[in-house]
Amino acid sequence: MQSLAEWQASFIEKLLADPSTLPAGIKNNKKTQARFAIYQNTVLANQRNALQISYPVVSALVGENCFKSIALAYSRLYPSNSGNLYGFGKHFPEFIHHHPISSELVYLADVAKLEWLFHELRFAADPSEARLDSLAQIPAHELPTMRFKFQTTVRLFHSKFPVGHIWEMHQNNSIIQTVNLNDGPAWLILQRVGGKHSILEITEEAWLFTEALSRSLTLGQAFDLALAKHPEFNLASHLALLGTHHILSGYTRKTT
Repeated sequence: MQSLAEWQASFIEKLLADPSTLPAGIKNNKKTQARFAIYQNTVLANQRNALQISYPVVSALVGENCFKSIALAYSRLYPSNSGNLYGFGKHFPEFIHHHPISSELVYLADVAKLEWLFHELRFAADPSEARLDSLAQIPAHELPTMRFKFQTTVRLFHSKFPVGHIWEMHQNNSIIQTVNLNDGPAWLILQRVGGKHSILEITEEAWLFTEALSRSLTLGQAFDLALAKHPEFNLASHLALLGTHHILSGYTRKTT
């Protein structure tokens, strides 16, 4: 006799399979098949809608029918284990990467990765008030040992494809009509500003510097990484950019 846990696992497995095959303990006839199919369609539709909310650009790129097929395959491979579908699409970028459609749309998995980061930002805590006013008063010899804190509404992302332009092309009132895939790579700072998503595109050396700071490397260590990529990297200019766009929330100084 099956345990409750075993029966529940079997029920979920059948729920994502052919509705003509019902879970054990349920009479298999046309009436119950029809009822089970209604429940199955509702569950799968909810999961598909959750994916479309998280990945609207991916959905637009592949078309509604194709996205429906992809979503069904994803649901069967990664069934939701929670009534809260917030995290349901977590594995979708990796799934897309291995899906045959990526052989046609080589940039699609990276677009999905970008959209998932925006999904995370949608639910991130509100940014704090930046405390950078006293930065100019710090003695020069202390600057290399400083570490910076980032706002909760910021993510960093890079791709060999111009995914930022692809994403922006699918936003309302976009002025971008076409995208040349040769315009990559893209080095991006993603941000939630006033409830809306935005993309700040920067140079590779600036991104390497910023990413190093996000990993709690010191200002000196991050600066060395940027200089190795571009000997004329302007530290003051980029720090001002990060401050202007409210990327940073504060900093810590080495105490003696």
